[in-house]
Amino acid sequence: QSSTHTGVFSASGAGHVDLVEGVHTFDGATMDQGSRISGATVDVSTTANFNGSEFVNGTLRGAGTIQGSNLRFVGGGGRNLQGTLTNAGKISIEAADISAVNSTLTNNGTIDINGTGIWRDGIVKNVGLIKKTNDAGTFQMNYSWNGGPRGLDNTGTVRAEAGILQLRGPGTHTGTFESL
Repeated sequence: QSSTHTGVFSASGAGHVDLVEGVHTFDGATMDQGSRISGATVDVSTTANFNGSEFVNGTLRGAGTIQGSNLRFVGGGGRNLQGTLTNAGKISIEAADISAVNSTLTNNGTIDINGTGIWRDGIVKNVGLIKKTNDAGTFQMNYSWNGGPRGLDNTGTVRAEAGILQLRGPGTHTGTFESL
């Protein structure tokens, strides 16, 4: 089953709006705090706004743009990225594993990695800021997992503020690498 959304998903108090199954096409839709992807497939056709929502498990795919104040990758579930997505907002990775086989994520915004985990396969084109914060552990980017293309092309800034950000794939680097 599939459906197209252009409106707002939001919850208040202790409530949650969960996308658990099916394919949900976002064409300008917004997921606010209290809403989460918990097993469904979200297809970003144009833009998707995430303002404090959670990506627990499931698939985020498409050729559109992710924007908004924060899409939080949380929990131990399996998260898949597919397609050629662009991040123009903020993504927080909080102790999460990501499978990005045969995908490309162009980061024009911020990716804040504040936990441990693995980014498996895929190409990350960083024009914005990727930073490792708030955890003494290791986060591995571009870990070879399923034999797909992998790498980090950095023309922006990659910064380690805490812990270890381990780059495990090839790449082209004309940007800045910082350790604070």
